[in-house]
Amino acid sequence: MDFLLGHFPDKALNQMAESYQLKGEYLKNVLAENPLQASYSLKVKDSQTIPQIVEIVKAMPEVDDVVYGGQATDSLVNLQRISGGFGLLLFFILVVAISLIVANTLRLSFAIRKEEIALERLLGAGPLYIVSPFLWEGIILGLLSAGIAILIVLYSYKALIGWALISLPYLPLKPLDSIKTIVISTGLILGFVISFIGSVWGVRRYWPKD
Repeated sequence: MDFLLGHFPDKALNQMAESYQLKGEYLKNVLAENPLQASYSLKVKDSQTIPQIVEIVKAMPEVDDVVYGGQATDSLVNLQRISGGFGLLLFFILVVAISLIVANTLRLSFAIRKEEIALERLLGAGPLYIVSPFLWEGIILGLLSAGIAILIVLYSYKALIGWALISLPYLPLKPLDSIKTIVISTGLILGFVISFIGSVWGVRRYWPKD
């Protein structure tokens, strides 16, 4: 549990007035007495523990009622799980796409430059000298693919935030600026690593046989 915040009747009435854009004195004049009771707000670290906490609080004899959104909270938890699964799916697609792009590009490059490679080998060029351009070509392609994927993710997240602000204003989504640096740096690092591995694999597989 993160914190426990108490709401006394007068404070609760003022918050109600602010929510409905009314003046606190207006409600006090209209109402004979303050009908609101003292209440407490709980903030939990893990939303999945909310049902258990609700049952514990309900069992307390001093508590009259517990309001926690029930099904709405469960829907948020499910939405977070779906979002996490969707993120993993995007990552898998990114890995497969970069690997295929790099491997197919290297295969075509080896096919086109087969005679040139054979000539370089006859002239005594070492394997590293011959394959270096292919490795750099694969890495550059991988970084370009990662850049495109990063743009898609950022614009998709921006659209999701815009929709959530209207449809689900209580959804705890982080601002785009707070995750932009992490997404870009992580995407470029992954793009470099995956493209390098794909380049090495492509070179080993499509290297012209003697």
